Amino acid sequence: MSEPNENYRMTPPQQLQLAGSLFYGNQWQTDLARALGIDSRRIRDWLSGRRPIPVGI
Repeated sequence: MSEPNENYRMTPPQQLQLAGSLFYGNQWQTDLARALGIDSRRIRDWLSGRRPIPVGI
């Protein structure tokens, strides 16, 4: 029997989006950026793939 998620793996941006929305709700990008002490544009760069998501985020 195969595992239910065997053929589907979330990408790092998908994981970030899910975790951010679970922790912070609809305004998660702004709130997460504030909590990390960074500009919210950095988060959008991570989500779009323009910059890699740093280890530990």
